[in-house]
Amino acid sequence: EQIDALLAEGEADDALLERGVALATQSKLWEAALRFARRAAERTERGPAHAAALMRVVEIVRDAMGDREGALVEARKAHEAYPGDLTALRALHDLSPAGDRGRDARRTVDAIREAVRAEGVSIERVVGLTEAARLGGDGVLERLSRRLGAVLGADGAPMLLAPSRGSLRDPALVLRYRHPDDNGRAVALLEAVLPDLAELSGATTDALRVGWTEKVRGAHPTRAALGALLRAAGCEDFELYMGGAEAGRIAAVAGDPVTVVVGAGVSTPLDAAARFELVRRLLLALRGAAALAHDAPTAVAERCLAALACAELPVATPASRYEAHVKAVGKAMSRKTRKAIAESGRSLAADPNAWDELVNAARAVLSTARRGALAVSGDVAAAARDLSAALGQRDRSAKEALTADAAGRELALYAVSDALAQVVRDLGTDPQ
Repeated sequence: EQIDALLAEGEADDALLERGVALATQSKLWEAALRFARRAAERTERGPAHAAALMRVVEIVRDAMGDREGALVEARKAHEAYPGDLTALRALHDLSPAGDRGRDARRTVDAIREAVRAEGVSIERVVGLTEAARLGGDGVLERLSRRLGAVLGADGAPMLLAPSRGSLRDPALVLRYRHPDDNGRAVALLEAVLPDLAELSGATTDALRVGWTEKVRGAHPTRAALGALLRAAGCEDFELYMGGAEAGRIAAVAGDPVTVVVGAGVSTPLDAAARFELVRRLLLALRGAAALAHDAPTAVAERCLAALACAELPVATPASRYEAHVKAVGKAMSRKTRKAIAESGRSLAADPNAWDELVNAARAVLSTARRGALAVSGDVAAAARDLSAALGQRDRSAKEALTADAAGRELALYAVSDALAQVVRDLGTDPQ
């Protein structure tokens, strides 16, 4: 009563309120405990302490007073104030009707994703996302999150199944995994020029040291083992070579049909990392960008600038950046390509920042292939290593790649995105 009187007069400080909660709890005076707890919550600044204060109100109403309907109201207040708080979601999940649980969990999923976007990737956030997806009944997203968590040190998830339907070349699916920056004039130049430059990058069967002897004709266990992956990449038919200079190599060469080269040391069925590499290279080869699977984006950008020079366009970028490639590019590039880029590449050639734009475009094309390969393989670690390679930072671990910078954060967010979850569903690769 004394504390109530001080509270009414506005003289009760935080310590006194906490004392009031403790005394009322010990005496099982639950109305008083609730009154003091609510006032304490009102006076607490936003943050973890405030979230805990709101949850204390829920616990008093639910556990001490046995009022589940009242506790639901309080739990919803806590969840609305802190949608990313797993404690609030758990309480709400326990108290709310089954029909509301998916919506509530979705709010938590979105809040955790936003925290990752704003503050970075952490094992705590990914584990929280996994639990929120589970509570919301989204098994596909739960397993995607567990695969990301495995790279950070948490428990993993089963390997994805071989694709059973759909194609990554279906325009509806492409929209779900194509990188937002994979468009524009620089990407158009890459797509126009790179098919002619495949030989310079070693993206040919001759460069891969395979020929008549290594070619597989007719039915073969390896052909059968790769068939589902090729179909997922949009290839109903393909040529297969087994052998070559590198035992562990997996490569794809553009053509009609596309050619797959598998080193003698590659075993089938492919593991997740090998699946990732095959599909990544296939997606690049099928859009004429196989060179990006062999050369760094910086080198590819230099060759594209050389192509603009060979098309007799005035290139604003200093010649030192590309002149070493002019002779070889000029020899490899067809007359048809020269004519095409003489018009389409004019504005890019005149831009002094063309090299930077081309490097970014090349990385975006690589990112698109990386995302598509992730949908088929589920191997987040392989995707992270591929990102490091594209950025010229091969010494980074997969975990470092995902947590070090904005590019890693973007990959991590895609790995637990609704877009990827839908591609996985459409391909039938989730082990439900």
